[in-house]
Amino acid sequence: MSRWNSSLPSRSGVDDRASDDREDTRPHANAAGPGIDQEPSRSESRPQEVRIRTGARLHFGLLDTVPPFGGAGVMIEDPPTAVTVTADDHTGGHDHVGCHGDLRPRVDPIARRVAARRPNGPPFGARVHLIDGPPRHSGFGSGTQFSLAVAEALCRIAAIAPDPSELAIELADRGRRSAVGIHGYFVGGLICEMPDGNDRLNPVHARVELPADWRVALFYPRCSRPRVSGQLERDNFAAIEAAPADRRDTLQRLLGRRLIPAAREGVFDDFGDAVTEYNRLSGELFASVQGGPFNGREVADLVAWLIDRGARGVGQSSWGPGVFAWFPSDEDAERLRRSLPDHAPVMTVTRPRNRPRDLRLWTDA
Repeated sequence: MSRWNSSLPSRSGVDDRASDDREDTRPHANAAGPGIDQEPSRSESRPQEVRIRTGARLHFGLLDTVPPFGGAGVMIEDPPTAVTVTADDHTGGHDHVGCHGDLRPRVDPIARRVAARRPNGPPFGARVHLIDGPPRHSGFGSGTQFSLAVAEALCRIAAIAPDPSELAIELADRGRRSAVGIHGYFVGGLICEMPDGNDRLNPVHARVELPADWRVALFYPRCSRPRVSGQLERDNFAAIEAAPADRRDTLQRLLGRRLIPAAREGVFDDFGDAVTEYNRLSGELFASVQGGPFNGREVADLVAWLIDRGARGVGQSSWGPGVFAWFPSDEDAERLRRSLPDHAPVMTVTRPRNRPRDLRLWTDA
């Protein structure tokens, strides 16, 4: 096997001055239900601060490489995305949303769309802080979780209440290819999304809460290939042919007859084997642009090594380079950790996230 290198990419824009120690220092209300709950009444105070914390999204793979795509994945607790947005009444007479400079290209378009969605009223002001976030472009859906959190928090501050589909598509500008992270943000769990021909956002075909004892190990191999995002991702999709009908049917059968039933019944070995097979077969749809079912030699070597060591549910999340492996318990995950060679990539262990994003609101009342 080739030499591994481990790396944890920098979390550009993370506001290290804001600490999670502030999380429970003030009374709060936790809105746990899916979507934005309701339009605030005229008698209610608009929140002065909104805090949202969500998990990460593992993507097991797409059903097709052309719209409307479809696919499956799962929300996990770590690495989290945590955003705090505070109201700012000192707007200078015009709409203004401030943030750390590195966040501006991501925050400004969302802020403009939220401001345009507001009815006529006083100028809208807020400040966005990224408290915690995964390494970007590593396969954990950080862009979607951040954009949804910022869009929802700004809507709360602005006292507007789009439905979840509008929030995701129109305001956060997400969901072009996959709806797993969007649905996962609002409901958590394992998500299978498939097109039904009517919705702009693929609906949830199946949702499963995974057993609380299960664990997933995450690995961050250093790769020689460029990370896939932005224009490179668009170019890659433009260069890929649609999935053959028989491969799409095979992937759907894997989901419907093996992966989802095993998850529902909590049969770990069957679940793990189905995830490994589904991830590889879906990855083969992208072989022409990533050199095989996995994005580069380092990822492929790590996946093979984990499978050789008996790990189950092994694969590449999205474009990678993030790699995952599932375990039935903490003890099983730690057993693998103890067997890792010194030059192995960083390994972290987390658990499934079967609940929506955490939302906390503070008002002056």
